[in-house]
Amino acid sequence: MTDMSLLETSYSAQPKVDRESNVIRNVKVLGRTSRNGRVYSDKALDEAVGLYGDISVNFDHPDRKTPERERLFEEGLGWLTNARRDKDGV
Repeated sequence: MTDMSLLETSYSAQPKVDRESNVIRNVKVLGRTSRNGRVYSDKALDEAVGLYGDISVNFDHPDRKTPERERLFEEGLGWLTNARRDKDGV
């Protein structure tokens, strides 16, 4: 087994790491404004809540050259549960 280091960068105001349960709570997965300048409407954020409920989370985005490629097991990071809408994102 290979040792791996993980660098965690958080843009959420109040994430809470529960190391005993291996859970990070209050993580923002979609903000009102993206890094590339997109601004998401209230409707888009409301609809995103349903899309982010109980789904797996992977490291990084798929390669743009092969977006249909099935993700490798090693790319899996965890899953999202209990997504909710806040004033500034999901």
